[in-house]
Amino acid sequence: MKSWGTTPATYPCSLVTIFEPQTKQQSDMNDMIFSPIDKRQLIHEIAEEVASRIIPQLQPPAQEDELIQIPEAMRLLGRSRTTINNWRREGFLKEQVINTRVYFKKSDILNAGHQKNGRKK
Repeated sequence: MKSWGTTPATYPCSLVTIFEPQTKQQSDMNDMIFSPIDKRQLIHEIAEEVASRIIPQLQPPAQEDELIQIPEAMRLLGRSRTTINNWRREGFLKEQVINTRVYFKKSDILNAGHQKNGRKK
């Protein structure tokens, strides 16, 4: 069994110390990360991983999943606001509420038009 020893020469490892942002005090041992790569490389890899998870969420929705509001849904379906609201209450149209505004997926609206009356718009 190989022994790594305790000196940096025999155990290549960098110590990344996390600091509390409010106090700028060094954190306790629970907040230290031992890594076989240097601190800059570790930070770079963490940043890339975070970016790879955030960037896809910032992309606009696909064209078929474009979000539209009630006036556009009315125009696409050729129906009144009352009919759209009735269909929402019945659960026929699935809405998404964002900051108190009601949106529908455009693909859902187009499918609803075909299901309700076979209309093609």
